[in-house]
Amino acid sequence: DRFFTHAGHEFRTPLASIQSSAELIQLYSDRMSEERKAEHLDLIGEHVTHLASLLEDVLTLGKAQVIGVEFKPERIDLAAFCQQIVKDMQLIAHKHEIVLSLEVSTCDQIHADSKLLSKALKNLLSNAIKYSPKTPLVWFTANCTETEISFSIRDQGIGIPPAEQQYLFELFHRGSNVGTIQGTGLGLTIVRQAAEAHQGDIIVESDPGSGSTFTLKIPLTA
Repeated sequence: DRFFTHAGHEFRTPLASIQSSAELIQLYSDRMSEERKAEHLDLIGEHVTHLASLLEDVLTLGKAQVIGVEFKPERIDLAAFCQQIVKDMQLIAHKHEIVLSLEVSTCDQIHADSKLLSKALKNLLSNAIKYSPKTPLVWFTANCTETEISFSIRDQGIGIPPAEQQYLFELFHRGSNVGTIQGTGLGLTIVRQAAEAHQGDIIVESDPGSGSTFTLKIPLTA
């Protein structure tokens, strides 16, 4: 029930926007400037990407509940991997800027599941953007030690009430202070699954009104 309550809005809003833009192009294409057409097409593309990501979350969790989380580690070029994530997310970040900091000279390559790790980091970046509507910067840092790699995503958004932080990674949970910001409560569950698959951990530090920092840590020998 909680999922369908949230997911209904999460699907309905972008679908309505896609339909509206498509109808405007269809009805008024001959009177629209090329720039205006491009704006509507870009909007359609952004919403389609969002819906595809949401559907992937649903399928990922559904599959994990049936057969478990698939874990297929491979050798990853860490800098290129992080840069590609930022490039992908920047396309849908609107007015936000993702500031990437790489401190990975001691582990330029890691052994990890690129699909799981990418999905987890993109969900964390998506949340940082979504829940900091008034501050345009999001910081993404990758840092290596002798034993582990840490990925930190920091924002200056609405933050999370202390009493609710222990429930963040439960399926369908959403904070009491999210207001009208849409979401399904799926993303952080996927982040937790990715951390556990890598024998790692996910840590949150947050103050309401001051922002949040999520740190995903995985051992180099995962």
